Amino acid sequence: MKENDPLFVVILTYKADLEVINSHREAHLKFINEHYTNGTFVISGRQVPLTGGVIIAKSESKEELQKILELDPYFQHNLVEHTLYEFTPTQSLTGLQR
Repeated sequence: MKENDPLFVVILTYKADLEVINSHREAHLKFINEHYTNGTFVISGRQVPLTGGVIIAKSESKEELQKILELDPYFQHNLVEHTLYEFTPTQSLTGLQR
């Protein structure tokens, strides 16, 4: 991962009831944490109201990030849809690193 890799906003939209989503949450969080460790994910959290999640991610390409997201247990169990938006940051909060 290079410092100037593109950034992406990933919108996860739930396709199942929260009870089913929550039964896979531990595996999903393990997946999320792995990608914080390797530097792909920058920030993430649940939407309000709870209809899905949001991830800010770095990746060499949209295609590479899509392959990573397909390893998410939520995706593998057909519980979410991912929508990706690529953007080029022009400003950020002082101290926030890419």
